[in-house]
Amino acid sequence: MFNKSAFNKTLFNIHYGTIGGQPAVTIVSIERDTISQKSGKDSSEVVFKSNFEIEEWEARASKPSTTPGWGTGDLVGFGRDAIPSSTEINFVVDDEELLWGDLIYTVTIYIKVGGIWYG
Repeated sequence: MFNKSAFNKTLFNIHYGTIGGQPAVTIVSIERDTISQKSGKDSSEVVFKSNFEIEEWEARASKPSTTPGWGTGDLVGFGRDAIPSSTEINFVVDDEELLWGDLIYTVTIYIKVGGIWYG
C-alpha cells in the first residue's frame, strides 16, 4: 500500500509464519492498516496469538530501507511475562511511535520460546 497523504502512515506488512512444528504467530485482528495524526484514526490495535507458550514478545516497526530483525526498528509493543499458547495478546500502535513520517512501515512480531527469538 502507498498512501500519498502527508499525514497518513501506512502500517502493516506483517511477517509471520511457521515451518514444521516451530513457534508461529497468528494475527487474529488488525483494527486498521493505515493510521494518521487525525484524532480517532491515530492508532491501531493488533491482536495475535502463538502456538507455543511465549516467554516474552516484542512488536517492532521498521522503515522500508531497514531489513526487519529482532532488535531492529522502533519498539511499538512488548510483553515480559509468560503467556500460555493460544492466548490472545493485544497491543496498540500509535501514530507518535512511528518516527519517520509518511511511510509504509513493516511491523514484525517477535516471540521468545525456549530462550530463542522467532519472528
